Amino acid sequence: PMGNVMMNEGAYNFLKPYLESFDFIHSVHQYNGQPLDYNLDEFRNMYWDYSRGDIKRWLGLRFPEFQVDGNYFLESVPCRGTVWPRDIQRVVINRTNRYLSPYADYSILNKSKYPLVFIGLPDEYEALSKVLPNMTYQKVKHAREASDYILHSQLFIGNQSTMFALADVADHPRILEVT
Repeated sequence: PMGNVMMNEGAYNFLKPYLESFDFIHSVHQYNGQPLDYNLDEFRNMYWDYSRGDIKRWLGLRFPEFQVDGNYFLESVPCRGTVWPRDIQRVVINRTNRYLSPYADYSILNKSKYPLVFIGLPDEYEALSKVLPNMTYQKVKHAREASDYILHSQLFIGNQSTMFALADVADHPRILEVT
């Protein structure tokens, strides 16, 4: 989806504030040939099917030092003043155009007693809003803000995506649509 690169400048700018929010990350820079502490692309040279499995474990398989007692869960650092109050319960949804299951029927969520909020790309929201007409759209500036919206929800629902990875790495209640 990003052409011939694994991460384009838009994805970098989306992820950078999230990565910089963690105490153990000292700095995040675009790669321009400088020496690296870790080449996070190295896991791609290992032999397994990248269309399946537990994505958050991929780097830990290549770099065991990223594991902490087998636990990969991180806490998000909230963006101050950007999210809704915690006392209003919501379900956050993200459904990308990749990894769509022909068997997933989101219409059952029309019965939800909680408001449904979509975070992601506008065209993905438009597609899902045909099935969930009462779902609202929440624009996010970057992954740190998206993580905060997810962690202030009752539940996250989505398919394999950056948004699901944010919920997953924080061990937030989540449902994954699988293909």
